[in-house]
Amino acid sequence: MRSLISALLALSLTLLLSACASRDTSAPTHPTWLTGESERFPASSYVLGRGSGPTPAIAADGARADLAKFFQVQVSSQVRTHVLERVEGTAAPQIQQQYEVEVNARVNRVLEGVEIGESWYDSQSGSYHALAVLHRGRTVLNLENQAADIDRRTRHHVEQATRRSDVLGAVSELQQAIELQRSRLPVEKMLQVLDRTGLSPVREYEINALQTRQRELLATRTIRVVATADQGADQLQEAASGALSTWGLRVVPEGDYTLNVTLQSATPVYQDRWYWVRASVDMVLSDADGNVLNRHSTPIRESAQQAATASRRALEQAIRATELHAMKLFVEAGQP
Repeated sequence: MRSLISALLALSLTLLLSACASRDTSAPTHPTWLTGESERFPASSYVLGRGSGPTPAIAADGARADLAKFFQVQVSSQVRTHVLERVEGTAAPQIQQQYEVEVNARVNRVLEGVEIGESWYDSQSGSYHALAVLHRGRTVLNLENQAADIDRRTRHHVEQATRRSDVLGAVSELQQAIELQRSRLPVEKMLQVLDRTGLSPVREYEINALQTRQRELLATRTIRVVATADQGADQLQEAASGALSTWGLRVVPEGDYTLNVTLQSATPVYQDRWYWVRASVDMVLSDADGNVLNRHSTPIRESAQQAATASRRALEQAIRATELHAMKLFVEAGQP
């Protein structure tokens, strides 16, 4: 009797264990990193991105894209705020575009260190899941090295500006230093994002200080602006003079330099129910002796259903081009 009871108990235990095992295989456990923290890759040490898809490759690509978006959204918004707070006038859109290109380049460079740390297949839904990971410490070290290299190159141009005896050369060296420090901004913002304290890295060079030094040099020189056009010459001259004055140059009737702005515009051509205008803005910078120091040409093509409107739009585009390139022409003249 006792042996029969023991046999029945053993059989019951076997059936119970079998049932539990059956339930475990039919209901797979989701990994915690799918919606929360990862034990292997804690958020304190890693930046994480999650992705899913019908294949492992698509899931991995989605995880990398999710991680990239983490940087691009936060860094781009901070850089955009910086530009809006510190850059004024017609140069702002161009500088904003330069920053966006730099942000994408820097983010892509950082993403080279991304790895797929975890993956999981959901047998119930048939989908694959992936966890992209980026080590904070190694990435911070990489970015700090990039910032140090930018500062080293900036230091070279600042020292060269001090040594240059010609104002154009010194202004050009400072402009290169300014552009380098602008390229440093996305690096700073990524470091700030990776640092969970949110503190900004210390800067060796401030863009505003470099620009002030550049304007002090420019204030020692004068420039004459001459605009030529069948229509709108006064507006072109005003646009160029305003852009140059903003940078500190004194616009006078007879100066150390001369900027010639010429708008060459063809008669509107009627085609396919539209009037088309082709034009070009030619800008030439020369010294007091007439030696050409730099030149730039901007092609223009505008259209409208009325000839007068097409010509007006061409002139407006010419004015924007003049405002944009007048000072750029000057600061680049001293580059070798």
